[in-house]
Amino acid sequence: MNKQRIPGMSLSLWHATAEAQVGSSGVSNKSVDVCVVGAGIAGLTTAYLLQKEGRSVTIVDMGVVGGGETGQTSAHLSPVLGSRYYDVIDARGQENARNIADAHKAAVDTIESIVQKENIECEFLRVDGFLFMGPDDVADNIRKERDAMVSLGMPCELVDSVPGVPFDSRLAIRVHNQGRFHPMKYMVGLASVIRTSGGSIVHGKVTEFKEADGARLVVLEDGRTIHATDVVVATNSPVNSLVAYHTKQVANRTYVVALRIPIGSVPTQLMWDTAAPYHYIRTAAFSDTEELLLVGGEDHLTGQHNVDETPWVTLEQWARSCFPIAGVVEYRWSGQVMESIDGIGYNGRDDDDHTYVITGDSGNGLTNGTLGARIVTDLILGKENAWAKTFDAKRIPIRSVGEWLAGAGRAIVHLAEHAVKGSAPSCTHLGCVLAWNKAEESWDCPCHGSRYDVRGKVLHGPAITDLKELTEAAEPILTLEH
Repeated sequence: MNKQRIPGMSLSLWHATAEAQVGSSGVSNKSVDVCVVGAGIAGLTTAYLLQKEGRSVTIVDMGVVGGGETGQTSAHLSPVLGSRYYDVIDARGQENARNIADAHKAAVDTIESIVQKENIECEFLRVDGFLFMGPDDVADNIRKERDAMVSLGMPCELVDSVPGVPFDSRLAIRVHNQGRFHPMKYMVGLASVIRTSGGSIVHGKVTEFKEADGARLVVLEDGRTIHATDVVVATNSPVNSLVAYHTKQVANRTYVVALRIPIGSVPTQLMWDTAAPYHYIRTAAFSDTEELLLVGGEDHLTGQHNVDETPWVTLEQWARSCFPIAGVVEYRWSGQVMESIDGIGYNGRDDDDHTYVITGDSGNGLTNGTLGARIVTDLILGKENAWAKTFDAKRIPIRSVGEWLAGAGRAIVHLAEHAVKGSAPSCTHLGCVLAWNKAEESWDCPCHGSRYDVRGKVLHGPAITDLKELTEAAEPILTLEH
């Protein structure tokens, strides 16, 4: 498929090779049991699970189905975290760490179950995963992580090196029974099931959340209003809250390059290193004679990129140094990761007992979105959920209170900068100075990760209000070059 990228978003392999679906514009003033805001994996999975329990559901999204961060991932399905489990055990305790591992593992099982039950063709495959040492890591840390995983019931073992790769990975952990798939084909299939089962997907931008006569009102930009008993905000970064979540998580841009390789030249497996920022690797289907090597990494804080660095170029150089057989770059894209202070998602009830959020993916967006959907579904249904307390959306990580305060302080610094550079575009969320991202033609907020296209239309929350109309001649204050 030959598709053009959306301004402000780089074109991923997944968007280029899947059908694009947009919600209906005909639904007005609808009353349902649950309104889900966000048509990514978290929102669609929540709607699917609630429908199976007899709830009426409407999903609303301002873009295409899966058009946010779900379609910008590298599509690893795994309980392996970007942080180490031995640190999680130290910070959260053995019981919480086991809940985290169990929940992410169950998320992969949930995706597989839905794929099989609903006959969704999305290239789902079970594979092994390998966590290997970054250049500055030591073998003792890998051994310690293996011990932590084993203590949490994760089937894994030490191996001397990652099999089938042309570089010296040194000591690694083989983690069994991981998964991979085509996320956009999964989204299209899931959306079809939801519609067939009586659910609706509405195209529109949410601009206000209100309460009236005991109902929650989700108001769209054109005045359409959805009345619901419960609301689930599944927008990657919550758009219903001004500060509650945005000072205890930070936004990062992460990058992927997809290079052509001969079929079978790289094993069908998931791979991650322990570098900071870390790299992640897998293959994907492409043609009868070639497949694609997907290599990701080079993360940096959104809107705080060094103009002298080129993440895609740097990532390609790293990929070629590890895999000399790699050919031309077929795709390159980036996505946004909401990194919580303790590396664990915020999934559950908001301050309002009938409003719920799924956020804080921390590099495991597909599994966090899925397990978050299971938690929220159980809470709405009044069922016990063994993971709910561990992933409690309202928690403040006590051991990381210094980092939490630092996050709030960083916002204050940028607000002060805004007062000095008053002529620059400023974020409609809290007024921080925006940085121009030349590579993706977007205005990016360095405080809480909001993003806008070249004309000021919101691409990513927490902002919900567009910038005043910009012209192509607008002078950026900061430039991001890739």
